[in-house]
Amino acid sequence: MTASGFVAAFSSAFPLKILLAILTIDLIKGGALVLFAFILSRVWLQRDPRRDRALWALCLLALLVLPPLWL
Repeated sequence: MTASGFVAAFSSAFPLKILLAILTIDLIKGGALVLFAFILSRVWLQRDPRRDRALWALCLLALLVLPPLWL
């Protein structure tokens, strides 16, 4: 299946368009969250492994919990 055929299969049904939009928004928000956590861990939490692990655990928890809460 070509890329255009794959996109055409998803563009034909309205519920799939909504699902694709939701997944795209979640991907963008997740990427922004991970980027923010990376910058925060490099700049603000230098030399403290406990805080760094807590920050990444919180980031992972947010990535798992926020999409279902948004729906």
